[in-house]
Amino acid sequence: MVLKRGDKILLVHWRLFDSDTGRHFIDTVEAYDRGIVKIRGWTFLRSDTGFLKKPQERIKIMSLASDGVTGYELDKDLDLNDLRFVDRGHQGIVRSDGGSFEFDMTERPRAA
Repeated sequence: MVLKRGDKILLVHWRLFDSDTGRHFIDTVEAYDRGIVKIRGWTFLRSDTGFLKKPQERIKIMSLASDGVTGYELDKDLDLNDLRFVDRGHQGIVRSDGGSFEFDMTERPRAA
């Protein structure tokens, strides 16, 4: 089994067009079976001013085989409530817990 109940994951719904809204879902696996996952967590929408957290916790059931979604397994000890988006200017945007965890959320290549 690839995922099990209690695993923490970050799902990124990739933008297909510049006008699409980027969405990220940070969540905990409730159940998993043959590529279908039931997850509970929070949706974050990309806006001109950064990322906005939707006010309600969500439960999603989705296929991880979708071309438009990438899933990342997060450390089991990571407190999901501590995660924040940090804008590093030209270095891009990272997801951070303010300590040892950082995850680069940059969607476009950066100039060297």
